[in-house]
Amino acid sequence: MLADIDRRSKAVKEAQAKLDDERERLADREKKQFWRELIPPLAGGVVSLFFASMILLLFKALLWDGIWRGLGLNKLTDFVLTLARSHPFGGSILGLILMVLIAGAIIVSFWGDG
Repeated sequence: MLADIDRRSKAVKEAQAKLDDERERLADREKKQFWRELIPPLAGGVVSLFFASMILLLFKALLWDGIWRGLGLNKLTDFVLTLARSHPFGGSILGLILMVLIAGAIIVSFWGDG
């Protein structure tokens, strides 16, 4: 009877050891699976950030350098701000003209691209 209990106790301990090993393997597999599933969204996010930065640089080159400085709107803005301090009414009218010029320049630049 004691031999049978010893044998069954050893069998239970071996089964418990196998179960512990399987639990460790399962935990390792779950960690690997987590990273496998996480890598594509992370890579997609990095690529999206890269393209967003390229688009922002393109807008900077087209709008800021091309329209703002190329058409002299920055000089007009400086003039309007200087004039608005001494003549608020004339400065506001020139400010409205400036807004119309900026909107027109942007619209023309998109029509010229097509």
